[in-house]
Amino acid sequence: MKKTLATFVLLLCSIAANAASTIKIIFPMTPAAQAAIRGLGSDAVLQSWTESRAAELTSAFQNSGIALAAESVGWVPIDTNYSITSSDIILAMNDVQICLERDARGADIVVVITNAGGAAGAVIESSIGTSNPAEALAMVEYVPAQSNLSVAHEVGHLLGSRHQWAVDSSMTPQYYGHGYLSNETNPNGEAGHAVTSCFHTILAYSQPCSNGETSYRIANFSNPSVVYHYLGANLWFAPFATGKRASPHFADEASFMGAAGALMANFRNTKIAGIPLAKLIPATQFMLD
Repeated sequence: MKKTLATFVLLLCSIAANAASTIKIIFPMTPAAQAAIRGLGSDAVLQSWTESRAAELTSAFQNSGIALAAESVGWVPIDTNYSITSSDIILAMNDVQICLERDARGADIVVVITNAGGAAGAVIESSIGTSNPAEALAMVEYVPAQSNLSVAHEVGHLLGSRHQWAVDSSMTPQYYGHGYLSNETNPNGEAGHAVTSCFHTILAYSQPCSNGETSYRIANFSNPSVVYHYLGANLWFAPFATGKRASPHFADEASFMGAAGALMANFRNTKIAGIPLAKLIPATQFMLD
């Protein structure tokens, strides 16, 4: 009987470990972002917009074989028209409106939506792979958020990922934590035609490829075990890996994102007190996208 019970408990734990953790996101919106997204519609448009961003992130996790999901706990009107700068990110981390609503809604992370022009999004360096709930905040411009998976990109930073190696060669906090640019030739396309790929995963930047094209973003985090069927210029499909585990430039975000996300999904159990306003963020410690 004892042996049976022990086996049963172990099985339950195994099931729990494999279940997808859900990261709850609150979307504070600046007045300018609210006006731009709402247009002539109602506040329901803003809620639907945040749900679409969370759904895109969930799809990206699923595409990449990562047992995570994202959920929007809603948008929050804030009074300040923040810009995407390191100083404004620190101010947002200490914004009373944001902190109170985050606690009330049980949000694990914060994605502030702006409409100030400039960068697509940003986090501070210490937020990359953070274990501190108070630093789990990103800022994103509303246009790239809805057209270029920029919310997923910034959440990827919070989970510990960086850009492709050619752009960012840092090996912390995760050696495998890099986006992936595919610029390789597959001689065995599905119709027997050689095809050179030209795509990049969510954490990578667009780059020129050897076939003369400019890479486009696919809704995947890097994972060498997952293939993407690239459509070449001659309309032949060819499967390409969406990551790399060959030295020296590893790109395998799927190897750690599930565990990192499971920890992040428990940030809502920690009350947010903000971080010191006096904290200095050198220019080199600001991840601008």
